Amino acid sequence: MSTIPSQSNSTASSAAQTSGHSKLNGTSHCPIESIFEILLRLPIKPLLRCRCVCKSWCSLIDSKKFVDKHLQRNTECSPDSEIVFRAHSEVCLWQNDIDILLWNPATRKVRVLPTPTNVPIPFMLMGSDAVGFGYDHLNDDYKVVRFVDSQIQGIMVTVYSLKRNSWTRAETITNRIRLRMNFGFFNNGALYWLATKDTHIIVAFDLGVERHRELPLPDGVDKTDGHPMGLIVFDRCLCLIDQYRGSRMDIWMKNDNGMENSWSKVICSGETRHTRIF
Repeated sequence: MSTIPSQSNSTASSAAQTSGHSKLNGTSHCPIESIFEILLRLPIKPLLRCRCVCKSWCSLIDSKKFVDKHLQRNTECSPDSEIVFRAHSEVCLWQNDIDILLWNPATRKVRVLPTPTNVPIPFMLMGSDAVGFGYDHLNDDYKVVRFVDSQIQGIMVTVYSLKRNSWTRAETITNRIRLRMNFGFFNNGALYWLATKDTHIIVAFDLGVERHRELPLPDGVDKTDGHPMGLIVFDRCLCLIDQYRGSRMDIWMKNDNGMENSWSKVICSGETRHTRIF
């Protein structure tokens, strides 16, 4: 008589454990692909909470495949005068022309970049004239680019690698280039600044090879120094905004066909009430 209830209790206990295990996982009959797609659509804060549900969810959320996919869906940039650029989840902050920080809003971690070492004397006491930040897809690395103009020996370009947590001196530009923008615009593996070298040009810095190159402006654009113009990145394309002192504004889009001087005029406005945008 006593053995029957014991078997019944054992069965009930086993069922309860199975039921409890199923509730703990919560997704025992849900395909991993479906879980991936559901988690992919969550904002940062709820997503971080989901890491605590179980080990399998934590591993999934921390995987490189998931991180890359989630970052592609969340590339909005919050406007701030000190924000240089946001690449994926990392935000670069530039303060007092000297201090550079990397901030991850998701984890709330802030990394203060170390001071560059082995800096030649003419550049030692100079603040940054321009800073850029972007993702080097060739080396899977985030990089900060810093331009310092000594006014005597040219512009020294240093690059900070998040992987190495150190600065390296990439090159010194000595051919009379003067940058006209403090913040570089990141697009397709390179950073871009408007600059002058007798006339207006665009300076590009490729993060993969860590070298600069000069791009001519579109044909027909007024290239004289002082002419109001600016750069933006729209729909993953570099665009030049050319304003004719209040009379008209043209927007040119850089063609991604491998040709340095290939542009298309996408907008040509008439009279505008704005006297100057840049």
